[in-house]
Amino acid sequence: MRPDDPEARLRERLHAELDHAPVSVDATVLRERLAARPAGWWRNHAFAGSLGLLAGTLALIVAVASVGLSLGPRLLRPAWPAAAPFQIPPHLMVVAPVASPAPAVSGAPSGSGMRGRLVQPNTLADVPDTPTFNLGEHYVSALSPNGRLLAIVRWPTNGTMRGGELHLVDLSSAEDRDTGVRIDGDVSALNFVANASALIWLQARTPPYSDWQLMRYRIGGAVTRVATLPAGYSPWESRLLPTGDLVLLVSTAGSTAYTQGTPHVVFLDGGGQLRNDLALPTVLVGQRPLPDGTYRDDRPGLAWDLRDGWLYIAHAEADVVTVIDLARRAISSEIDARPRASAWQQVLGIGIAVAKLQPGNTRAAALSADGSRLYVVGSRQEIVGSGSAAVYRRSPLGGFVLDTGQRTRLGDISLAVDGVWAASDGRLLFAGSREEEVSNQPGTSRTEILVTDLALTVAARAVLPDGSTVIGPSRDGTRVYFSTWNSAASTVTSLRLGDLGQARTVPGQWLDP
Repeated sequence: MRPDDPEARLRERLHAELDHAPVSVDATVLRERLAARPAGWWRNHAFAGSLGLLAGTLALIVAVASVGLSLGPRLLRPAWPAAAPFQIPPHLMVVAPVASPAPAVSGAPSGSGMRGRLVQPNTLADVPDTPTFNLGEHYVSALSPNGRLLAIVRWPTNGTMRGGELHLVDLSSAEDRDTGVRIDGDVSALNFVANASALIWLQARTPPYSDWQLMRYRIGGAVTRVATLPAGYSPWESRLLPTGDLVLLVSTAGSTAYTQGTPHVVFLDGGGQLRNDLALPTVLVGQRPLPDGTYRDDRPGLAWDLRDGWLYIAHAEADVVTVIDLARRAISSEIDARPRASAWQQVLGIGIAVAKLQPGNTRAAALSADGSRLYVVGSRQEIVGSGSAAVYRRSPLGGFVLDTGQRTRLGDISLAVDGVWAASDGRLLFAGSREEEVSNQPGTSRTEILVTDLALTVAARAVLPDGSTVIGPSRDGTRVYFSTWNSAASTVTSLRLGDLGQARTVPGQWLDP
């Protein structure tokens, strides 16, 4: 034995310890096993053990890092307040065009207008002993969080957006109250604050759609201007957050109404102060002029998760989703949800075909009831030919499913659909609308609705009458509504969500809330 041989020293120490081992240890057996080990066994296995320990440690670090990367945006963020539960309103309102005098406002002439009436949510039967309400020629509406109060800004039939009136309708008593507030200009982002003590809205003269101001009306009090958006910002879609912030997706334009610049997500606090302004350079929103004199119209799909504080923006022209962290008022990530080639395809250099969207695209997005899945569908719009032979086509394309936790693509939606809603009971409602119109003759359209489970298994489907538009499922998950318009009349229909059996059709149009 060499004095510097560590293996020999280790074997000698083990033999000494075995000689003094307790009676319960069979030292003879241990000596036999020790003698049976090949030379160098201790050194090799100690090294292998070290490698194993190191590999295990590295694997643990990688696992923790992976979890941190996937959950970090969700863990390292401010606490998100619980949203006030939205109450199902006792009644809904549908609108019927009527030829009746509308009261003159600010010197505007009287003329034909629209009137609204209250109906039961499921049956659409008229609520007895309630009057109808004048809605003028145009209107914007909002429903209070408790589902009891309806705010309506209505304009008289003077062919302009001047002289708008703000009315409050109590849906339980059908009382219609004129607040005395008058609005000259366009209105967007009409919202009740959380306790329904005030209303806020964006207001602008038309044109040029470039001087939008945030207004606040304390119910029973006065109207005040609390903020002005930067020049060229035009609101696209908005939500009032549980934090009290108003968040807007805005398009940007120059001297024309065409969208020409980068869209933004803007956060305004309750006092109108600008909290954050996030540029979205990769997102296309609105109309953009093309060199040939035409334009492209891109409409992304937005899914708002106000329960957990996320906004998902599905790009119109590619399978990409931008995620906005509403709690941190920041861009969280941009998810490339395009289909990936398999490992064999990558090794062999074989590509995969990906459907490329054409100019003029619309997306729709909806979250599952638990927020764990994002369903994105869309349509392509194109014009073939020119002049009197030009043909406009709108074709539903289907889409994809995204895992919102892992932020990865789960699979395809291989249905010819371009609309999607998530019912409160977990089922999904899809709509597919196909249109074709030749410039010198009447167009054709076909709309189909489908009900599926989360695995996209179709449980029921129905083709709707020509000129129909799907409104979506009822808040209690029992009905689906659609509206139909043609030259003869306009109607609203409710179907049973389970089997799409017809429940009731009534004359009129659907009021937004």
